[in-house]
Amino acid sequence: MTFKPLSRIQSESLAKYAGLRRNVDAVRVMEASRKALEGLWGADRAAYMRPVSFKDGELKLAASASVVVGELKHEEVRLMNEVNRMIGSRVVRSIKVVQA
Repeated sequence: MTFKPLSRIQSESLAKYAGLRRNVDAVRVMEASRKALEGLWGADRAAYMRPVSFKDGELKLAASASVVVGELKHEEVRLMNEVNRMIGSRVVRSIKVVQA
């Protein structure tokens, strides 16, 4: 008897419930984006930006200061690559920033 990795069992189980899987993926992306922001900017600066939603490959972030919006435009590709690296696949294809 061989053992299956837990991640494979989880994926197979969630595949049966597509809506649940989308929600789980969105939570994973949002958590990874929060950690990636802290890693790229540090906790103090990352506090000005928070993940709002993830749907159809688009990660939406809310900025509490307009200066942070401009800074993120320069770091957008780096952030996207870091989140995708943390998730393990290219799920984030674009980032949208809104003023909170």
